[in-house]
Amino acid sequence: MDVYEYPLGEVLDGKKRYLIPLYQRRYSWETTHYTQLWEDIVDTARRRATSPNHTHFTGSLVLAAGLPDPGGMNTFTVVDGQQRLTTLSVLLIALRDHWAGVGDDQRRMEVEETYLTNRFQKGDAQWKLLPTQADRALYLGLVAGLHQDDPESRLDDAYRFFARQIKSLSSEGLEVADVQLAVLNGLHFVTITTRDDDNVYRIFESLNNTGLPLTQADLIRNLVFMRLGDRGEAAYDSLWQKLQDGLSPDDLVNLFWYDLLWRDPTTRRADTFDSQKRRIVKMEPEKVEDFLRHMERVARSLREMRDPSQVGESVVRRLLERSARWGASAAEPLTLRLLDEGRRGTFTSEQVADALHVLEGYLVRRFLVGATASGLGDILSEAAQKVPDEPDPGGFLLRFLSTGRRRFATDDQIRTAIATRNFYWSGKAAQKRTMLEWILDSHPSKESAIYEGTTIEHVLPQKLTPEWESEFAASLSADEDLELTYESLLHTLGNLTLTAYNSELSNRPFAVKRTELQRSSLPDNHDIAAAPSWGAPEIRDRAERLADRVIVHWRGPVATEAEPTDVERKWQLLAELTAAIPPGYWASYHDVALVIGSHAIAVGQRLAKTGQEGAWRVLRWSGEVNPGFSWPADSPQYDADPVDVLKAEGLLFGDDGRADLSRKLSADRLRALVGLADELVEEEEVGLDTEDGITFTMAGERRQLTVDVVRDRLGAAQPDPVGKYWVEVDGVRWPVKQAMSLALDLPSSEFQSWFARKHLDRLGFVVGGPAEEVEDARIG
Repeated sequence: MDVYEYPLGEVLDGKKRYLIPLYQRRYSWETTHYTQLWEDIVDTARRRATSPNHTHFTGSLVLAAGLPDPGGMNTFTVVDGQQRLTTLSVLLIALRDHWAGVGDDQRRMEVEETYLTNRFQKGDAQWKLLPTQADRALYLGLVAGLHQDDPESRLDDAYRFFARQIKSLSSEGLEVADVQLAVLNGLHFVTITTRDDDNVYRIFESLNNTGLPLTQADLIRNLVFMRLGDRGEAAYDSLWQKLQDGLSPDDLVNLFWYDLLWRDPTTRRADTFDSQKRRIVKMEPEKVEDFLRHMERVARSLREMRDPSQVGESVVRRLLERSARWGASAAEPLTLRLLDEGRRGTFTSEQVADALHVLEGYLVRRFLVGATASGLGDILSEAAQKVPDEPDPGGFLLRFLSTGRRRFATDDQIRTAIATRNFYWSGKAAQKRTMLEWILDSHPSKESAIYEGTTIEHVLPQKLTPEWESEFAASLSADEDLELTYESLLHTLGNLTLTAYNSELSNRPFAVKRTELQRSSLPDNHDIAAAPSWGAPEIRDRAERLADRVIVHWRGPVATEAEPTDVERKWQLLAELTAAIPPGYWASYHDVALVIGSHAIAVGQRLAKTGQEGAWRVLRWSGEVNPGFSWPADSPQYDADPVDVLKAEGLLFGDDGRADLSRKLSADRLRALVGLADELVEEEEVGLDTEDGITFTMAGERRQLTVDVVRDRLGAAQPDPVGKYWVEVDGVRWPVKQAMSLALDLPSSEFQSWFARKHLDRLGFVVGGPAEEVEDARIG
C-alpha cells in the first residue's frame, strides 16, 4: 500500500484515468456539500494571496491500481473519494466553460487537455474520470459541452452552482485565475493506493468517515459487483439498474431485509448487510447473478406494493391501495411475499387477493380492540416465511393467525370493542379516519359515497348544551347515571360518523343535525338522520349494526380443537389471575377486566357467582368490598365477612371501610403475575406505572404525572365546591376535573371526568362519587 499527499492538479495531470466502479453509488452530493467545498476553495484562494504555499486538506482517495497499458496509461479504480473527485471535475468543467465564454482559448485548452481529458487517446481512455454507469452519460455530456436534464442526477445541479459562483467572483474581489490555482495547487489529497484485491473491499467497507454515509444497500451492491468481476458490467445493465430503478434508498435496504426475513423472521434490519454478506461471499459468480435475478424480480413486486397502479388485477390493486393507505409497515414482508409468489406462479391472483383480505381483516380487528403493535412484525414475518409452502394462502393465514397469542380479535371481542371502546382517542389520527371510512363504506346500500374532505363527527356532541343534556337524559333507563353513560358512549364508534361540515354541525340540536346528515352522500348518515332522536339506545343499536358489518366483511379467527374459545380463554385467565393475587393485596374490578380483555361489570358478575379462588381480593376501585359479593353455598367461608377474611390475610382497612391503597395491584403488576408482562395495554388508554409516577398519552402527547406534582400544584390553590366526583389529596376533597386541570396545567375542557378519575386513581389517591354506586348496582 502506497500513501502520498498530492495537490489535485498532480492527481489529474499526466497519463492517468480514474474509473468509478459499478459497485459505487451514483453521484449524490447536495447543495450543502458543494457549498461547503466552494467556501473552502474561496478561503484557500484568499489565504494564498498572502501565503502562496497555503494548502487545504480535502480528504483521502483510496485507489486500486491496475497495470499500465502499452501506451503508458495508468488506470486507477476509485474505492473511496469518488464524490469529491467527481465534484471537483465538474468544477473544472465550469472553469473551462468560463474561459471559453470570455474567449481565453489557452486557459480553456489547458483545463480540458490537462485535467479533464487525455489528449491523443481514444474511446474510454480519453477521459480522466469515468463515472459509474448511472452518471456516465450526463458527465461525459458536460465534458463535451452538452447539458442534459436528468431529474435523478445531481451532476447538472453541481455544474450550475459552480457556474454561478464563478460568475460572481469579481463582485467578491477575486480573480477566476486565482481560484483556479487554489483548486489545482491548494487542494491536497492523501492518496492510498493498493494492489492487493483482497484489501480493496475491506478498505471500502471501513472507510466512510467523510461525505454521505453508506447505506446497507450500498455495501451489498459493492460486494455483489466485486464478486462478479468481469461479469459486472453486463449484470449491471440487465439486472441491477432494473432492480434499483424507482426504489428509494430506504426501500433498497428494505428489499434485502425482507428477503432475509423470509428465511429467518428474527433478522434485524440493522443486520441486513452482515446477513446478506455471509451468503454472498460463499457464491460463485454464476450464483451471484442468480441472486440478482431473484432480487430484481422481488424489486418489481416491491414497486407494485409502493405504487399499486402498476398492478393489473383490480382486486389485488384495490387491496394494495388500502394497505398503502393504512401504512402498517409490519405487514410489508408478508404482503411482498404474497405478491412475489403470485409473480412466480405459486399462487393465482385470486389466492393473493384472498390472502391480502385476510391480512387486512387481521389488522382491522386488532386495531378495533386496541391490540398493540408489540410482536406484530415477528408474527407476520413468520407467516411470510411459511406461506409459500401452503396450497391455500388465505386459509393458511386464517389458521396461523388464529392460534397462540396473536391477538386475532374474535367476533365477541369486536362487538364489545365497538360498543364500549374509546375509539376517538385511540391510535393514529389518520388510521382512525381511514378505519371509520372503511366501516362506513361496507354499508349494504349501493349508493355511491364521497369521503373526500370529510372528518370525524360526534353525533352526540363533545360539549352538551342544555337541550342535548335534556334529550340524552330522557333516553336513559332509571338506573343509568347521565355523566357516566355520556362519557362511556361519547367516543365509541356508535356515536361517530364522517361529514364534510363538521364545524357547521358542532353541538347543534339533533333536529338540525338530522337535516344536514340527510343531505350527505353517505348512506350511514341517512340511517342516523332517520332516527327520531339520538341518545344511548340509538348509539348502542348503531354500534351493533356496525359490529355486524365488520364481522361479515372481515373474517375472524377460526376455532381449532386445541384452542379454547375466546370466552373460555378469558375466564381461564380470570381464574388464574384471582388465584395469583397474594394474600394481603387486592385489585380493582377495573384493572382485572383490563388485563383479561373484559368489562368490570362482567368480571363482577362472574366473580359473584363462581366463588373461585381469590375472588374476595377483587374490590371496588375505592378499596371497598362490593355489596353484591357473596360466598358460594358450599364455601367454608359462607358466613364470613369478606373484610374479616381480608384482614386475617394481612390487608389493612381504614375506619371508612377502604382497603390500604398501597397494597393495590396495578394492571401491569397483575399482568406480571400471570406472565403477560409483555402484552401491555395500549398507551393511549392506560399508559405505564413507574417508580416516578405514571406516564400516559393525551391527544398524541406523552405526559408524566407524579404524586408530588399533584400535591404541589394543588397546595397553591383552593378547591371549588365538589359536584359528583371528588379526589382526596392530603385530607382535602377536590372536584376531580379541577384537580387534574391544576396538575396538568391544562384547561378542564381538554379532558373528561373519567380521564381524571382514572389517572388520579392510578396515582393512589382516593377517588369517589356516584360512579361507585352505579358500578356496584350493576355488578350486584
